[in-house]
Amino acid sequence: EAEKRHAIAQTFALICASTGLMAIYLSKESGNKPHLTTWHSWLGALGAFVYLLAALAGYAGYMGWVKGARRWHRKLNKPAAGAAFVALVSSLWSSFAEGKGAVGNRFGILMGISSIIFVAAFGPKIDNLPGKSA
Repeated sequence: EAEKRHAIAQTFALICASTGLMAIYLSKESGNKPHLTTWHSWLGALGAFVYLLAALAGYAGYMGWVKGARRWHRKLNKPAAGAAFVALVSSLWSSFAEGKGAVGNRFGILMGISSIIFVAAFGPKIDNLPGKSA
């Protein structure tokens, strides 16, 4: 049951991340802005790629297709979360450094702080996921 809830939550997270990445891509394209020009963008891309690998390994392990896939799923989760966290913090810094409008800064700061609190509250529990051997 816990594995099923984890799979559902991670699938939802992957859909949300994909939607966000699509919005970023379309925004850059519509503004004729170059892609992957900052540390924030590279860390975000790295985090998204490693997260996708972790998701694929988790699914392969859940379905029983690949022996050892769950181990890779667990090993890839922390680097993916770390890259995403650093990308998040760097986005907050770039908002301050670029002096964007007050509304944009407030929303970005609110989302960033909320995400940091969420990671701090739930991140340590990653070691207690199903399939984790003691």
